[in-house]
Amino acid sequence: MAVRVALGVQRSRVIGLVVRQDMSVAALGLAAGLLGAFGLTRFVSSFLYDVKPTDIQTGSYAGRGSQLESIYEIGSNLTIKA
Repeated sequence: MAVRVALGVQRSRVIGLVVRQDMSVAALGLAAGLLGAFGLTRFVSSFLYDVKPTDIQTGSYAGRGSQLESIYEIGSNLTIKA
């Protein structure tokens, strides 16, 4: 980043580059985590009595994932502003 700034690239373009890279890593991690969570829910629910993979209590992964994505984005933006 420092080299780009030294060569005269606008600050907004450098910030956009950093945010784009951070969000792509976060999105890949979120997708992998959701797939793993859905798979494990189906696996674990086969061992439990009267628990379905589609229950609200066992399937609230999308809400948790969006919360984590938001926290990651806020942390990324705070790092850029510093």
